Amino acid sequence: MKNEKMTEILDLADDKYIEESAPKHLDRKQKRKTKRIVSILVAAVVLISLTALCLWLFLPFSWFEDVAAEYEDYEYYKLIKEMEQDKQYSEYVSNMFHPVYKNNFEKYILSKIRGEEWFENPTERVAVSGDGNNTTAEQTYIEVTDNEVEAVIESDYLKLTDKYAYYGAGGLSVIKYDGENSEVVGSSSDGVGEILLTNDCNSVIQVGRGALWLLDVSDAKNIETKNKVVFSGSIQGARLYGNTLIITAYQSKKDDKDIDYENKDTYVPYIEINGEKRYIPSEDIKVMGYNGWRTRMNYASVWLFDATTLEYKDCKTIFAPVHRSTITDYVTRDKIFLAYSYYEENLNDSRTVLTNGYYSDIICYSYDEEHIEYKGDTKLNCNIDGRYQMSEKDGILRIAADYYEKVSKRITDETYFDYFGEIKRNAVVLCIDTDSWKTVGKIEGFMPKGESVQSVRFEGDLCYVCTAKVVKAQTTTKVTDPVFCFDLSDPKNITYKDTGEIVGYSSSLVRIGDYLLGIGVGETGEDFKLELFKETENAVVSVDTYLEKMEYITPSYPGYSQNYKDYYIDKDNFLIGFLLNSKYTLVSCRDGKFEEIFKKEIVYYSDGVRGYYSDGWFYIFASNDEKIIPVKVDIG
Repeated sequence: MKNEKMTEILDLADDKYIEESAPKHLDRKQKRKTKRIVSILVAAVVLISLTALCLWLFLPFSWFEDVAAEYEDYEYYKLIKEMEQDKQYSEYVSNMFHPVYKNNFEKYILSKIRGEEWFENPTERVAVSGDGNNTTAEQTYIEVTDNEVEAVIESDYLKLTDKYAYYGAGGLSVIKYDGENSEVVGSSSDGVGEILLTNDCNSVIQVGRGALWLLDVSDAKNIETKNKVVFSGSIQGARLYGNTLIITAYQSKKDDKDIDYENKDTYVPYIEINGEKRYIPSEDIKVMGYNGWRTRMNYASVWLFDATTLEYKDCKTIFAPVHRSTITDYVTRDKIFLAYSYYEENLNDSRTVLTNGYYSDIICYSYDEEHIEYKGDTKLNCNIDGRYQMSEKDGILRIAADYYEKVSKRITDETYFDYFGEIKRNAVVLCIDTDSWKTVGKIEGFMPKGESVQSVRFEGDLCYVCTAKVVKAQTTTKVTDPVFCFDLSDPKNITYKDTGEIVGYSSSLVRIGDYLLGIGVGETGEDFKLELFKETENAVVSVDTYLEKMEYITPSYPGYSQNYKDYYIDKDNFLIGFLLNSKYTLVSCRDGKFEEIFKKEIVYYSDGVRGYYSDGWFYIFASNDEKIIPVKVDIG
């Protein structure tokens, strides 16, 4: 009992001492806690202040909100966002408001310590400084189109077998061509446009501006439509390799008021087969970047079909700043190249130099019977607007084009640039490796001042280029040109020779025997001209010229066709056939001399007049009541 009392007294004593000492202990602890809180608050304030300062200093003046946030759950959200952001830009940006500085750091700090020439150079780009005849039991296919790539068959108004001619102008006509006994044996008005004939010679694919028709011609007297594909855009090119049909299509912009993001028809490319629409998946749409304005709603698409059924296989498309009505396509046995040219403006980092000009993007796809696969792309500061300006050989893409670039400096501290800046204008031949997309060969600066590239043709390791200064419908200005021949056998050491000054110019070039044939106009622009060139050791020389006065010249029409397919080029018999002044003319160029064989006036209702020579007869195919005009000829 005594021990228990003692323990209780000690416990009370401990509580007393603890009670007396606690206020001091708690006060020190509270002070330490308060100090930590103050330190954290100060650090937070400093951090917030620094963050705010950094945002104020470095946040770009061009910061935009997500203008398409409401469509974030849509399949085509990325595409919609691109189109909505495009609305932020003016259609014409030249001398519009360009901020001198990108942010406040440049404006208030860096501007005080940097020189005026800081970051003066504009952004750099890629520098510019077996297949023969197919047979069936009944017919043998005969290719009459001068295709750019062997075995890659291009659509044309005329296709032949040893039995029938298939002619597409004004609907499809199947014609038995047999001298004076020639006759139309069958026809169909379902399709319009150029045609392709399948390997088995039993089907014709007719290519209209916005549709494909598959026509069964196994019974020439009873043609039946087997299938039809409708495109939301315009067909630019149709090619056949084996039974693989490659279609390139272009879809131009629609006004903003016509775009409804809930209705895919208004902004996504599609095809329609048997009433069913097939849209390009969002993952197969590649948006190409650029600086400046984009003419919205421009797509370039590549479609793959089975030629025997028009069964859809695959598609890829690019959304790009194309502001022209066509896109340039070049197709080989395993690759598809799409090129488009556009105007672009670029500011250097310090906003003191404005560079503008015409540029071209090239997108490469590989393909097989079932699939299209993206392989790469490159941007060039040159102007590609014709398929003959591109050619691939041994993995090297060769390009011949002219370029235009203007560099202007800011004339004051204000927002405007010198209108009379330095202009760079000339021509270039490039060799680009299609694996690395690096330039492995280049030659430039060869074009005379004031001219532009008028025609290009690649033949093996050679590249022919004609340049000229051309004024439409000119009647008094003298036109001259040089024709250049480039040797590309060693891309790192490109050499060339040329004709020097030649009167007139050639809008088409093609090799025929040992000669180069130029098709174009004479020195005043009033004469149609055929010219034969031949290479010597050190030059290209003109050996003969054929001229004919043109009757119909207007500001929009030069008086003759610049569509190379309109000309009949028989490289075996040295024949050239063409329509001019409502007359069809056949000319021989054997042994380097032009000789007119016949000239015949014809009636035709639309474009697409074609010719073909066989066994002493020349056949003219035209969209008239007869469809075929046989002419007995002696070609010597």
